Amino acid sequence: MNRGQRKRASPALDGAPGAGAGSPEPFETIFRTSDTLMLLTDPGTGRILDINTAALKALGQTRDAVIGRTSVEIGLFASPEARDSFVRDLLGGEDIRHKEVVLSSPGGGVLMGEMTKEVLHERGRTFLLVAIHDISRQRSLVEALEAERRRLENIIEGTQVATWEWEIDSGACAFNSLWAAMVGETLLDLKPITLATWEERVHPEDRPRVLDVLNQHLKGQTPRYECEYRLRHRAGGWVWVLDRGKVIEQTAEGRPLRMAGTHLDITERKQAEEAAQRSRVELLRSNADLEQFALAISHDLRQPLRMIASYAGLLERRLTGRMNGEEEEFLGYILDGAVRMDQMLLSLLDYSRVGRGGAACLVVDTRALVDEAQHFLRPVIEETRASVTTIGPWPRTCVRRDELVRVFQNLIGNALKYRCPNTAPVLTLTSTVGEGRWSVSLQDNGLGFAPEEKDTLFRVFGRLNPGTGGLGDGPEGFGIGLAVCRRILEGHSGTLEAASDGPGRGSTFTFTLPLRHTPCGTAPRAVG
Repeated sequence: MNRGQRKRASPALDGAPGAGAGSPEPFETIFRTSDTLMLLTDPGTGRILDINTAALKALGQTRDAVIGRTSVEIGLFASPEARDSFVRDLLGGEDIRHKEVVLSSPGGGVLMGEMTKEVLHERGRTFLLVAIHDISRQRSLVEALEAERRRLENIIEGTQVATWEWEIDSGACAFNSLWAAMVGETLLDLKPITLATWEERVHPEDRPRVLDVLNQHLKGQTPRYECEYRLRHRAGGWVWVLDRGKVIEQTAEGRPLRMAGTHLDITERKQAEEAAQRSRVELLRSNADLEQFALAISHDLRQPLRMIASYAGLLERRLTGRMNGEEEEFLGYILDGAVRMDQMLLSLLDYSRVGRGGAACLVVDTRALVDEAQHFLRPVIEETRASVTTIGPWPRTCVRRDELVRVFQNLIGNALKYRCPNTAPVLTLTSTVGEGRWSVSLQDNGLGFAPEEKDTLFRVFGRLNPGTGGLGDGPEGFGIGLAVCRRILEGHSGTLEAASDGPGRGSTFTFTLPLRHTPCGTAPRAVG
């Protein structure tokens, strides 16, 4: 209350408000209608002489229950400590203004308030006017904002994300300590922080691209700003960052005023990408070397073998009838060795060409692939009296047709080749589809193998040792068919595995491919 208000209130004070005398305007109006909690008390006895409606409502009291009683008696304070603190300040003569207090509220809750006392001396009497401004909602909001601030700080600290803000008109920027640490600085080292603080650290080769992306967002052409580039570190190196941001304040006309965003250190990721790129280059070079090696096998290495076989054949014809049994045996070894070596080189050349034929991936009926493979193997199936059963759904998917036919032909042919003696082969092909993948298992009743030997099956020229009950030396072959199958399937982003309960107990070969229902239309990538 100002001096004028107190003078106008003097008639009410003379009559001891709350004790029966009327309180004329304007004091009565201010006192009764104010949203601020107000109490008029006798400083000598501490008894309440009057209380306004806002205070009664906030404290959950009635007028009759309050008038003539002390603040202690009506339980005004939420705790004895809060009451004692206020009384000490009051008795000590302290000028109490905007002092935070905790008061009782209906239902056993608490009410946060800012208390101001005013001692009124009027015509020989002293009154104490206590005004309390309810700040419970403001305090709750402040506490909620503080909790949110701590939560965001914990997230930022936990994720090690650098943050930035940019006042576009002034150029002033605000970085957090993680931003400074990312470039080897402290916030104190960076002051004054402006847009130039950031821009001068951007790699010269990256700066035009970064500014172009930033300007596109400022012009409203993109919903957000995102760019990867390098920042200069204090030690002299470069730090790769992923910079993301957005305009968060603009004028009514849409002119941007303020941006905020984050910087994420992606140096390790970029180094990994560079290492992967180097590996890719080395792989391409290796593939090129393999191409040259394949050509060498096809021409240079096979030529001497053809000469050996040719001249050995001439010797055999000229010396027929003139050699003893041992000499004929030795010459036979030479011829057989040359022919076998030529066939092995052809197999290796065949393996190297997998995935390099230039055929495109097309959507095919997978059951038709199985039928085509069986057509090629029909003479062997009939000769061995084998039965081949197909089970399950056979989907349409995108593959290189000839290569998948070859997979089925090799797997079925392998099962027929490595059958148990005097036993008709029984083969079961089971197809399953689920979760975007297609799987095929081929189960047979053949020779089988020891579980620890399964990795040998997929090596180039990898054949199980004789005497193990596995593949042995009986069936002809060079150990290249399964290696070719795995190479084809890996070129289709698939897998091939083998399992067996042991020698003489059959085998199961299972391959899995991703289901693709759209033709790729491009030549396959080199496998290497």
